[in-house]
Amino acid sequence: MKKIITLIALTIVTITAHAQKKSELLAEIASLKDEVSTTKEALTASKKEARVSATRVTSVEKELIDIREANKQLLENIKKFTSASSQRSDNINATLKALQKKEKQLQAISNMYATQDSITLLAFTSLKKTLGEDAKIAASNNAIYITLDNALLFGDVDTKYTVTPEAETFLNKIAVAANTHSDLNIGIETTSNALTFSNGLIDNWDLSARQAAAIASLFQNKFAVNPARLIPFGKSDIGFNGVETTTQIKLSPKYDKFYAKLKEDMKNAD
Repeated sequence: MKKIITLIALTIVTITAHAQKKSELLAEIASLKDEVSTTKEALTASKKEARVSATRVTSVEKELIDIREANKQLLENIKKFTSASSQRSDNINATLKALQKKEKQLQAISNMYATQDSITLLAFTSLKKTLGEDAKIAASNNAIYITLDNALLFGDVDTKYTVTPEAETFLNKIAVAANTHSDLNIGIETTSNALTFSNGLIDNWDLSARQAAAIASLFQNKFAVNPARLIPFGKSDIGFNGVETTTQIKLSPKYDKFYAKLKEDMKNAD
């Protein structure tokens, strides 16, 4: 009887133990199910985030491609701009160089004219002082003009072409001033309006030419003026400034020498 009781007790204990283990297993299974469910939810969320991230990565990569293309275009534009700027700079430098050259040439011209102006002014002042205030003397266009009446130079008779002693004194003053300023040529322009001709004269062209030549000969032979500077010519009865029977002595620059010097100065200004 005791054995039976003991056996029953053991059986109950065994059953109870199995019941407890089953309960624990069920609880553990329930817990695992919860973990699985939670893991699935986390996995689903992760996949969703991964898809979002992948979308963002794709978008960023596209933006990077666009930025690279934009940067590439920008670099090309900068290169083109730099090249154009360099070309413009070269053009500007070339223009400035040309302008500087022109400025030097203009300065050379200005200096030459200023020098010639100074020479002319000096000669004009000297002649004005030498000939007196009553002399008909003027300066224009870098030249000096001295106007003389033919009656003073050749006497009252209109057809004469020999310089009077009184006129020689006046002409000598001009010659002295002219010799002081040897850079000036001496033009002698004579007009006449004779109505009758004698002593082998043909017409007013002949008369005025002889009168101009007589003054030039006096300058050369008596007043030691370099004949290369003398330019005599007759104007017949074609008077200048509406005046006939008049001689005009013109002191002007030696333009061939002047322009040769100017050309040389401009060449040196290059």
